[in-house]
Amino acid sequence: MGSAAPRRSAPGWRALLAAAAENPLTHAKLSGLYPATGRLDSWTADTIRPFVDDAVELFGAARLMYGGDWPVSVLAGGYDRVWDALSTVVAGLAPAGRDAILGGTATAFYRLPIGRSRAG
Repeated sequence: MGSAAPRRSAPGWRALLAAAAENPLTHAKLSGLYPATGRLDSWTADTIRPFVDDAVELFGAARLMYGGDWPVSVLAGGYDRVWDALSTVVAGLAPAGRDAILGGTATAFYRLPIGRSRAG
């Protein structure tokens, strides 16, 4: 018994994502990966995994960033659930890729200062 083939996202969505990823200046947020119909909170980490896997394959971690999707994430089960699920999905990436998606890409893209507090 061989392992099952990896699940893939919807072909149309993947094609559009691939077209966007062709431009090396294009970055993307991993956000809003909830069902388009039915209950917004009916998703799991496994249902978003094919979309994240495709995005990582097409863009690379250096052009992807976590997006909290507030306030819609509240309707989709809450911010903590969104963060936990995406963290679970990217946990298998190399540390540099995981760190890029969960903060590094956004820091670089938005040119955020590192290690400085606004209060201090």
